Amino acid sequence: MAQIKETDYHHGALTSVLVNNGYNLILWETHETRRSYKVSQNNEEFIIYSKYSSGPSSKRENKSLTWSYTFTNAEIDKIRGYMKDSKRSHVALISKNANNIGGELVILNEEESLKCIGDGWNGEYPYISVVKKKNCQLRVYGRGVSRDEAFIPKMSLID
Repeated sequence: MAQIKETDYHHGALTSVLVNNGYNLILWETHETRRSYKVSQNNEEFIIYSKYSSGPSSKRENKSLTWSYTFTNAEIDKIRGYMKDSKRSHVALISKNANNIGGELVILNEEESLKCIGDGWNGEYPYISVVKKKNCQLRVYGRGVSRDEAFIPKMSLID
């Protein structure tokens, strides 16, 4: 019997959303908290680098939830390499809700990803955070964008 890990369910949600939007997928790389998929549609191929968070890293008096994703230098190099090979490559952030029911999915394009990650972090790991405020759209910020300047991602892969 095969054991199904919690992360498999959440990465499965990403693959389901992509397949339901007409994309073909190949699992390109796998790790406990991240995966890469080779994605194709209409003779165009690109990579989606995905990370999973098992729950919000902070809650603010039930008014907002924040999920944070840190990236190592090797991960940043890998993401930049994917984006150099194909400008259409994306970063997907899969966020599990604290109550184990549902979650959130953010898919960032090249510009949004690199804007959030920022430059010149000198020893500090770059990060991207997803914030969900009550009755508002999800917003993202990171090492390169302050929380006050958080923006709504375009989510151009899924309409």
